Amino acid sequence: MSSMFTPVPPSAASDPQNENWCQQVRQSCHRYFSQQEMVTISSDHVQELVHGIQQQALQKQELVTWDQEEWHYSPPQHWSVRNERIALYILALDAVNFCFWPSPDKYEYCDLAINLTNAAKADHAQQEQTPDTLSSDYALSATQLANMTPQRVKQILGAKGKTIPLLEERCRLWNEVGSVLLQHFQGSAWNLIEKANGSAVQAVNLLVQYFPGFRDYHASCAFLKRAQICVGDWQAALLLKNWNMEELTTFADYRLPQLLRDRNVLQYHPQLAQRIDALQEIPAQCPAEWAIRAATVVVVDALVQRLNQNNAESKWTAVSVDWYLWQLGEQLNDEGKLRPHHRVRTTFY
Repeated sequence: MSSMFTPVPPSAASDPQNENWCQQVRQSCHRYFSQQEMVTISSDHVQELVHGIQQQALQKQELVTWDQEEWHYSPPQHWSVRNERIALYILALDAVNFCFWPSPDKYEYCDLAINLTNAAKADHAQQEQTPDTLSSDYALSATQLANMTPQRVKQILGAKGKTIPLLEERCRLWNEVGSVLLQHFQGSAWNLIEKANGSAVQAVNLLVQYFPGFRDYHASCAFLKRAQICVGDWQAALLLKNWNMEELTTFADYRLPQLLRDRNVLQYHPQLAQRIDALQEIPAQCPAEWAIRAATVVVVDALVQRLNQNNAESKWTAVSVDWYLWQLGEQLNDEGKLRPHHRVRTTFY
């Protein structure tokens, strides 16, 4: 029989001098997981997964890269406005990076990323003679986001023959992003990044402080999936140096727990498992949802700790483990090899 897992939060998470939103996510998820009984973690299967990742790492020099599928926007290196364009693309992307499963015709993350990339490319296609300028008329600009309509969102993000779930909510969140950038950051996403002063944690804090749509927390625990993934995307796409990425947690969504359950790392109470396998929706911000997401954060922390154990050269973080597990989960799900994921209609993931 597999031994059950006893979570040990990283020591930094208990240091009151370093309190920040990432630590609040880590602390609260470890605490909530230890107090619930709907989801358990098998320590033996955690170790099996660690071994599998290590074996893959031996075979490949780099297990996963951020833009491995080449879905994301990357303007020419010589553009003086390149950082701004990438920063705004990612902020707009992760503001609406949630809830793809309700779509009966499978509107997926790749549709979102690729179509937004196409919109960003179209913005400057007619201005190649002045590549170092920005225009408020660009589809991807703070001004246009602030004045976005659902019809325009559909035009920008729509994939042929596919329905965009929660279209009005995506429009509302783009309106919020544009308005906040105009009011507090001179319309510039890069200004927001510079205000973080080279700190991934401070960048997360700024997103939570200024953008209500990123406030993925409640009285029991915090997760901040989209705020943290936005910062992770910024760091990877912009090659930001010396950001304290190790302080971020995993991005608790539905794909990671789906994969972790398949590997028997996460084990659900029979009633919860039955609901998920029957494709029944789980109410947003209910104990079952919190238990699944908290357990996901705890598992990834354990994976990072074990992957880096007794290896001074190993530099796994929750972010890099997340990328690996997410891409593996996407592949196996596309191949029909995973059981269903939990279904929550939410704007947080």
